[in-house]
Order: sequence, then structure tokens, then C-alpha cells
Amino acid sequence: MTLPYILFSFCLCHLIVISQFILGMPIFLKNLQRAVRLNEHLLHFHCTFLLNAARAEKFDVSIACVDNREIRNLNRIYRNVNATTDVLSFPYHEVATPGTLPSPAAPCDYYLGDIVLGMPLIAAQCAADRTNLVDRLTVLVTHALCHLMGHTHHTRATCNAMFQDEAQLLTVFNTTFGTQLKPLTIVVKHNHQ
Repeated sequence: MTLPYILFSFCLCHLIVISQFILGMPIFLKNLQRAVRLNEHLLHFHCTFLLNAARAEKFDVSIACVDNREIRNLNRIYRNVNATTDVLSFPYHEVATPGTLPSPAAPCDYYLGDIVLGMPLIAAQCAADRTNLVDRLTVLVTHALCHLMGHTHHTRATCNAMFQDEAQLLTVFNTTFGTQLKPLTIVVKHNHQ
């Protein structure tokens, strides 16, 4: 490692700690798997940025990084799909208007929900697509945050609305970090059959 990289990493870690102290700690990240090496600090930083970009900085979100067995089990229990998946979202609130934030009555209700990331499948997707793991995780978290804010992709209209919000969040992210990330949700021109 070169000295500039070590200094950059040191400064970035301190910036994250200071921002968590000043802004609170809205992202609870737990890495429950060991199959895929993960830069938890960078993922936490990106997730915090996205939460702020969504103007949801007052809300907490938990993110669990799990293995294939665990995400398959959750997918089977909650979606009745017996297969691994890359991301699952579990909203805490029922949002009347997709893309809007809930209006909690009590301070303890400032919780958007849970995001579960299936790390081995995500790593395999990255290897197949030759994409960066952190970039893929950022796109998946953006997608999941939109679900936590009430979006679905069951119809053409809801899918397109979700795409717009994902694109808006990723545009802010791309402008800030010089990336070119694209939404996970695709624009649907025809209804699914």
C-alpha cells in the first residue's frame, strides 16, 4: 500500500466516524457472512449518503449481509419463492403514496425497515458481469430503499415510478462520486404477461 492510499483510508474512516457522531447513526449494518470480503465502512458510507439523498436522514435502516442459505430461507418464508436472491426489503411502514416518507407518530417509529443482501449471489453476479462489488451493492441498496419507501414493480406504472426515484437517487450519487451507476429497476414499455 502506498502512503497516499493509507492517508486517504485513515481520513475517510475518521470522516465516517465524525459524520455518524454529528448526524446520528441511521444505518445499522451487520455482516453475518464470511464468504465474500466486504468493505463495511465504504458500504455504510454509501448507504448513509443514499439515505440523506432520499431526505430520509431522520430514519433508521438495518442492513444485513447474509449467505445464500439465509437469504433463500427468508425468500421462501416471506415471498414463497424457494430460491436465492440478491436483495430483500422489509418495510416497517405501509406508505400510502409510493416514494414518500412515512409520518411517524412516535420517535421510536422513525424506522424505514430492513434490507437483506445475499452476498455470495451478488459476488457471483459481479464476476459474471465484470462489475465492481461496491457499485453493485450501492445499486441494490438504492433499489431496496425505494421499496422501503413504498415502491413496487408489479405494474408498468409502479415500475416506471420506481425507476424514476432510483434514477434520481443514483444521479445524485453519480454526480457526487463520479460514477455511472444505473437503476436496477427497468422501464417497462408493456404490461407483464
